[in-house]
Amino acid sequence: MLVLLISIFIITVLLSLLLTYYSKEVLLNAGRVLPDLHKPACVKVPSPGGIAISISSILGTLVYMQISGYSHKILLACYIGSICSFIGLIDDIIPIGPLSKIVVTGVAFTPISLISVNIVGLPRIIPRCLYPAGSILLGIFVVNASNMVAGFNGLEAGLSSIVNIALFIISIQLHGVVFAFPHLIILASCIGFLYYNFYPAKIFPGNSGTFAMGGFTAAFAMINGLHIPLFLLFIPHLFDFAVKFQVSFKVKDYGHAKHGEDGIIYPPGYNSLISILLKRFRLTELKLVLLLWLIELFLSIIIVFYTAKVLF
Repeated sequence: MLVLLISIFIITVLLSLLLTYYSKEVLLNAGRVLPDLHKPACVKVPSPGGIAISISSILGTLVYMQISGYSHKILLACYIGSICSFIGLIDDIIPIGPLSKIVVTGVAFTPISLISVNIVGLPRIIPRCLYPAGSILLGIFVVNASNMVAGFNGLEAGLSSIVNIALFIISIQLHGVVFAFPHLIILASCIGFLYYNFYPAKIFPGNSGTFAMGGFTAAFAMINGLHIPLFLLFIPHLFDFAVKFQVSFKVKDYGHAKHGEDGIIYPPGYNSLISILLKRFRLTELKLVLLLWLIELFLSIIIVFYTAKVLF
């Protein structure tokens, strides 16, 4: 069984790698490119390439179910992740308003509110009738938050990889490998994509990629009842959300972070998690991404130990 699981992981990585390369070439030939705003020269990068993450996650999950056995919960999570990726793809082609994205993402997560799940660590004082609404709201938050702490080479896929490693460790303690392994499938899809997305990026995920990462991650976590660890792992995103709320999320009106001739990234004119770090430290794009990865890794270690001692 272990050999088969390792094989599925490796195959998913290779599939994601292949699909990302193919997407890059197709997008380049079609002229679907965006400027890399944090480079000294005017570099054009193909986008959106995140469909490779979605397809490799779907195929990896379906192959996994052929080995582990059919699970309507895993299939449902795969469906929700696919819908989220499709919403992001539409937004890449025909921009959708923020409110519309919230509504359609909420609709995508509605089915998960209908299945019976024991939410790990939730105080019994909270009425069960609030669980469905809480699941939908958490799904909306995770998907849209994955698209907010973004915009730098390798940032989104790296953060998603760290989060899914943490969720795998937590889930395997609760449910064993059957329901935990899908998090490694998402990790494998992100690793394959990161090969071309890491600094200097040769492809951008686009909203189809960030929505896929958030959608699959949230759905697989919630079918395991890991609502609380999932929420805690997104504390940096929540902080970013709270800070951006002061400008009503109209960040485009304030301009982007600027790239200096010395390679240092200078903060934009609005407050966010990234702008606070850029004001505090002199960082290149690569160092900024690695710092954010380190923050998420440190938080993940704390949450894994917290769940092991308190929730189990």
